[in-house]
Amino acid sequence: MLTKNDASQTLFRIVSLRNPQLTEIKTRNLGFIQRPKGVTGIFDEAMNTSATQSSRMNILTSVASTTNTTDFATETEIESGSFGKSLIIGRKISKKETLNAEEWKYTKEYYAKLIDTKNKELNKLGLAELTILWDNLIYQVVTQKDFYVKEAISHILKAIHLGFAQNIEIDEDIIKAN
Repeated sequence: MLTKNDASQTLFRIVSLRNPQLTEIKTRNLGFIQRPKGVTGIFDEAMNTSATQSSRMNILTSVASTTNTTDFATETEIESGSFGKSLIIGRKISKKETLNAEEWKYTKEYYAKLIDTKNKELNKLGLAELTILWDNLIYQVVTQKDFYVKEAISHILKAIHLGFAQNIEIDEDIIKAN
């Protein structure tokens, strides 16, 4: 039987997704999953039209209640869908299990499909997929509809983040930050 999760449990579970602005070096800190520039969705549009800081949660709640952004109805649906392998890899990352060579290769190649190889920026496919994931994560955080779906999306983002880390050029700032 599933029970409703309280806020403290939710906050504890998504601690790895906390605001990267709290870190010393804001960009390219691989310890945090950062939403890439250009990935904007329905919640961003609503927030951009808002003028007051105090009503932000009300705006997010309103958008979530009037929009059916749940592309992922259940965790089982995610497991059997196009993000299934990323979900498995993300779970292993969360458990701090060792990934095999095939999983490392998969995440690198998967992320490489999402970027333009010339400038390393997200292509249309990358923007579309990450917008879906981030919109659904925000929806799940705001509505608390299904904790397991929220957790699964977080795992998928961890796997994609691993692919991102494998596709960037490592310089001294990145080494220093990590």
